[in-house]
Amino acid sequence: MKKVKKLRQRKIALAISTPFQYGNLPTSVLNKYLEIECELRSKDKEEKDKSDARNALEELGYAIRDRLYAKYDGYVQEEEKSNLSKTCDELEDWLYGDGEDQAKGTFSHYLKLSINLGVYVERKSVLEALIQPIENRVMEFVKRPVALEKLTATLNKYQKVKTN
Repeated sequence: MKKVKKLRQRKIALAISTPFQYGNLPTSVLNKYLEIECELRSKDKEEKDKSDARNALEELGYAIRDRLYAKYDGYVQEEEKSNLSKTCDELEDWLYGDGEDQAKGTFSHYLKLSINLGVYVERKSVLEALIQPIENRVMEFVKRPVALEKLTATLNKYQKVKTN
C-alpha cells in the first residue's frame, strides 16, 4: 500500500487595499452612482411594464380567439368568425413584428393602462366592436329562459286574477 503524503496548509493574512472604503466615498461619486442606479431602475421598470402590457395584449388576442371557437361557437356567423379571427391574426402578426419594438405607452394605450392615446386604441376598439354583438347574443340567450319563466308566471298570475 502506498502512503499518501499529507499536504500542509498555511494561513497567511493577505492585505487587501481599495481606493475607497465603505462609507468613505466622496459625495460626488456617490451621487453619480445613485443617479446611474435610478436610471437603471427606471429602465428596468419600463421594460417590465412594456413586457406586462405586451403579454396582456397577446393574452387578449388569444382569449378572443379561444372564446370564438369555444364559448361563442353557436352564436357566431361564419363571416363574423372569419373577420374576428383575421383581426386576431393581424394583432398577433403586429405583436411579433412591428409591435416588438414599440414603446411601453403604445401597449398601455391599447389596454387603457395609461393616459396617453395612440393607434392601439383603434385596434382595441375594432376588436371590441367585433366581439360586442356576439357577447350580447350570448347574454340574451342565457337570460332568455329566466325572462320567459318570469313572463309565464306573470301571465298566469293575471290569468288567475281575471278568472276570480
